Amino acid sequence: MVDLVIEEFIKLKRKKITICTALAACMFPIPVALIVIANSYDMKNIFAMMVQLGDCFMMPLMLGMFAMIFFYMEQDFDTMKNMRLIPVSMGKWLCAKLIVIALVSVLYSIVSIFASFLIGLAVKDISGIWSNFIIHMLIGFLMCAALLPIIALIINQKNNYIVTGIVVFIFVIFNFIFIMSITKIPVWALPFLPIAAVYRFLLPYTAVKMTIYLEEIALSGLQFVGVMFCSVFISVIFIIYGFHKKYSR
Repeated sequence: MVDLVIEEFIKLKRKKITICTALAACMFPIPVALIVIANSYDMKNIFAMMVQLGDCFMMPLMLGMFAMIFFYMEQDFDTMKNMRLIPVSMGKWLCAKLIVIALVSVLYSIVSIFASFLIGLAVKDISGIWSNFIIHMLIGFLMCAALLPIIALIINQKNNYIVTGIVVFIFVIFNFIFIMSITKIPVWALPFLPIAAVYRFLLPYTAVKMTIYLEEIALSGLQFVGVMFCSVFISVIFIIYGFHKKYSR
């Protein structure tokens, strides 16, 4: 399995768009730093902005594009026939790709906390940096589960970068609207808005200041587990169905 994961990382060299996407994600903290310095924000504001704009928008958008590249790569280079000759199960190949996406998610979380630290140094406020680090890492892991609907969509779609890329963008934007609007979301809709569900669950730890209204719309641990279970369960069913239909011929 380790060899398969390493091989998937090596394949990234074939796609320059992956490097461009990674660079765009790494450059994201720059405008955040300019806003923070211009308004003399403290670490709480920095952390809230990095979570909202970075972890809940840029991260899922970047990971969605990475996932699209990963699962379309074999068809693009016509290597599926060769892979079927290798004594490796297609299930392990799928798991290797999911592990790579998870590692990229965690790596982005590390970049986010490092960026928060540097911005905090610029405004001379790094209070709570270690607790922020834990929250960033937790978001990185939870975002992997939140992105399973996107992966299910990618696997069940034909290799059309434009159409799939637009759908991924719409999915992330739709979740981000509910993150920024801070309006109540019907419980039945939350499994279809997993990114917003992750944010609502961690809202007590990421908000600059908790209010009674924010406490009302935040998800409890039990609610969050139920929502994510439904989202992951439905996504896994479609992933398995699309995978066998598309790759196991």
